[in-house]
Amino acid sequence: MLVGSSIIANAIMEDYESLGRKDKETARLRAEAEALVKVSREGVEQLKKEKTAFEKLKQTEAWAATINLKQARTLAKLLSDERQGWREACARGNEKLYRVLQELNNLKAANDALLKEKAATEAAAKRQMRWRHVVPRRLKRRMLSAIS
Repeated sequence: MLVGSSIIANAIMEDYESLGRKDKETARLRAEAEALVKVSREGVEQLKKEKTAFEKLKQTEAWAATINLKQARTLAKLLSDERQGWREACARGNEKLYRVLQELNNLKAANDALLKEKAATEAAAKRQMRWRHVVPRRLKRRMLSAIS
């Protein structure tokens, strides 16, 4: 029986040694797993930080886009208002120029009428001047012929 009990003892020893190896393997695997868990937790924390930073950047970019859009709309409104102001100013200027042009045309017409009147007056004055010299000569002739 001693032989049988030594076989059993050997089997128990082998089982014990195998359990020891399994414990060591389990401890090594546990340490590796803990290291992996630690790395994965650090990765999760890093991912959360990066996600938060990305969200802030995304929000900042969205705000920047919104601000740029508001600025563009504001500038477009200002430009539209300025164009409207220029259009109104040009319309007022055009009206004033049109009135001045009409007045100028009226003055030209009046000037032309005055020039015609002046020419007619000068022609009448020349005729009168010519008749002033002619009439006395005729009178002198008549008087001389009456005397003679």
